[in-house]
Amino acid sequence: MAITIAHAVAKAMNKNNTLRMREILIEIIIDIPSFLVRLIQMLESEAAIVSFLSREPKRLFSSIQDRRTILSQRARGIIAISMLVVILIGVGTTLSSAIRLQAEVQHLSIEIGGVSREYRLVIPYSARGKQNLPLLIALHGALDTTDEMAQYTQLDGLAAQEGCLLVYLQGRLLNWPPFIPEVNPDIAVPDLEFFDEICDQMVDRYHVDSNRIHLAGVSQGGGMCNLIVSQRSERLASAVCNCGWMPKPLDVAPLTTTNKCPMLFIVGSQDTQVPPDVVRTAARIFETGGHPIEFRLLNGAGHGWNDSFGVNRIIWNFIKDKRRQVGM
Repeated sequence: MAITIAHAVAKAMNKNNTLRMREILIEIIIDIPSFLVRLIQMLESEAAIVSFLSREPKRLFSSIQDRRTILSQRARGIIAISMLVVILIGVGTTLSSAIRLQAEVQHLSIEIGGVSREYRLVIPYSARGKQNLPLLIALHGALDTTDEMAQYTQLDGLAAQEGCLLVYLQGRLLNWPPFIPEVNPDIAVPDLEFFDEICDQMVDRYHVDSNRIHLAGVSQGGGMCNLIVSQRSERLASAVCNCGWMPKPLDVAPLTTTNKCPMLFIVGSQDTQVPPDVVRTAARIFETGGHPIEFRLLNGAGHGWNDSFGVNRIIWNFIKDKRRQVGM
């Protein structure tokens, strides 16, 4: 186990690649359960022997040297096990630190209409001092936080590797409006204002190119992505809807977007929460409205972000060369 860990650390340090480090860390984690089982068994054995030796009278041993020999062997075993534990903890700390070193993460808030709105900003070290940076704005699913989205999408590593600023927006009460009710047609206005303010702030303070602002959302955040495109297309270079729908009544209302930004729609073939046909319907609405559309069906995937199917790389390859049309 120690050799496997040491080899993994060496590979991680040589690659200096956040995404590869994550893969290597997963390899290590896979080995941990069997290692811990062996560790517990050994520790239980050692504890039993030490307890036995401390209770039994000296007459059980032919000489003091016998006792010393046995105790010395037990002590060496415990020390060896302890060293493995230290190595394991050290590897986790080393890899975690290496990943953190790739970017600065800030948890910030901004006041919108008298309400504090939170967001998570990721600034890659490779982007420092550069101008005209791309920006990806990410929208979480229902009842998620920005940190949870960062965990299940692993977008931080992608942003650090590609030198792209990344902002996770936090929905009100951990949610985005799933539809626009007749009794409250302005339900999404605070979120649209939040989006506007973040775009302006990133351009003014962080050297983001206003023609390279991209949007991505998953599940309920995918529905919100579609809503934002329908209302704020003029601010976007591209948008990615991952297993999201077209919020009612936008699914029947005429689409009046001013900027026909390209859109990518992603869904798992086994998604039962937001079936592929629902996502196809949303894609068809934007396509009919003049937006260039790409549709990606992930064979065998269920509901969710599905980075194990290469979603992050699919998204980056889609957005990396996109620019908003000048004049929008």
